[in-house]
Amino acid sequence: MDWLRRQQSIYLFLLLAFPFFWRLDAEEFHGDESHWISSGQQVFYLLTTGRLTDPQWREEFYLYSQPQVGKLLVGAALAGAGIAGPTSIYDYDWQRRPWENRALGRIPSPAAVHAGRVAGAIAGWVGCLALWGLARELGVVAAGPLGATLLASHPLWLANARRAGLDAPALALGLVAAWLALRALSRISHGDGARGAALRPALLAGVTLGLGVGAKYVAVLMVPVVVIPLGAALYAADRGSRGRLLGATALALLVAGGTFWVANPTLYAHPLGGIRASVDFLTRQAGEMRQRSPVFQSPPLVALEIIDRAFWPTRFPPVIDLTLPEPLVPGSYGTPVVALGALAATVALLLRARSAPDGQRPTSLPHLAAVSWVVAVALVLTLSVPIWWERWHLPLIPPLCLLAGIGLERLSRLPPHAPATGRGRVPLGPLLVGAQCVSALALGPSYLGNGFGALINTPVGALAHLLALTFVLGTLVVHYPGRTQRHRRQRVPVP
Repeated sequence: MDWLRRQQSIYLFLLLAFPFFWRLDAEEFHGDESHWISSGQQVFYLLTTGRLTDPQWREEFYLYSQPQVGKLLVGAALAGAGIAGPTSIYDYDWQRRPWENRALGRIPSPAAVHAGRVAGAIAGWVGCLALWGLARELGVVAAGPLGATLLASHPLWLANARRAGLDAPALALGLVAAWLALRALSRISHGDGARGAALRPALLAGVTLGLGVGAKYVAVLMVPVVVIPLGAALYAADRGSRGRLLGATALALLVAGGTFWVANPTLYAHPLGGIRASVDFLTRQAGEMRQRSPVFQSPPLVALEIIDRAFWPTRFPPVIDLTLPEPLVPGSYGTPVVALGALAATVALLLRARSAPDGQRPTSLPHLAAVSWVVAVALVLTLSVPIWWERWHLPLIPPLCLLAGIGLERLSRLPPHAPATGRGRVPLGPLLVGAQCVSALALGPSYLGNGFGALINTPVGALAHLLALTFVLGTLVVHYPGRTQRHRRQRVPVP
């Protein structure tokens, strides 16, 4: 039986890669791919030829404004396709039409676009596998495949992972770092730290986190999932284990900082000055966006915009980008299955505490870790960067998918076993996840600008969601009256 489960896991590992590589060349072109592909090729050339002190590191905007690891990965993908060597870094002119940009040489060749996207596709797939491993380390093994599959079929994750950019590689590396940190934490908590078993994952977590932040700063938003488990482990540990936990944490952070510096030649001469130049650019960019739209001048309105764009479409507050040749209304990427799963997980956490005996308030560590992760990322996005471009929502999608995976796994437990009919629990969670997968594949191959509405507007997507939701509601209606009647006089803890 264990062998069969391992075989099924391997097959799912491989299937999760399909949405990222399927017709990758057919993904709609995004103007930002122009400068990330050209700068990626140039960064790869400078690093592989040992030009670590070249003045271009400090003088070229697309080199000093963002870290280098993501661009290096794009350049490596280009080199793998035979596109390498020095190149000028060019930009897409958003005030011109696509055909005008192509005529002016501001759009890479189709071969370069396809090759440059491979790095993001690999990162998107690796991020799903890392989320699976992260759920396993948290102790919610059954939620891992659900969360990973939700992420692999989420339109916003696919839209970013299927094009050349920095966000998907950064977040994937951040997820791997969080998974390794939880593995180190688990080994130390189980007494393996004294034998050095936790040293390797702690070191690797530091290296991976440094590389993630070295791709884009948003990688740090994958770390909050570790905070609750670390706090719980420190509280329960004896003096020796507590010291090893703090030592491993400090070691990982030091290694992360060192890796970040080594991976970014723009910091070699003046580390603080280089970081300040990059952060100042992001600050100015955020300030300009706040000035262009009153929505972004109010954190509560930004929070409502996050709900509209990442959780569920409300179309409030209305946002229209009037700076382009044609007005652009940002799309909404919330999906019904992820929203339902996240809601189910939150309700299960509340019911678990409410159903406990007086004086006892049990906590579910995975629930708390996932909920706190979602809240932390949402707060950071609300208070720091005004939400406009769809990729700025991306850090919120992995924690939402983990929370939804936990909720859907709990939902699968709700229909009780019925001895009279011989029927057991129905896999409601996998059924809903399957509906999202079918809908996402029917929506493809281009996911840019396509969110909730597009996911259920295709005939296949609408039918898949309708059948899945109908089956779920029917199952709950059939099973729940009997359960309510049997347990009317006693409060049963939520599993």
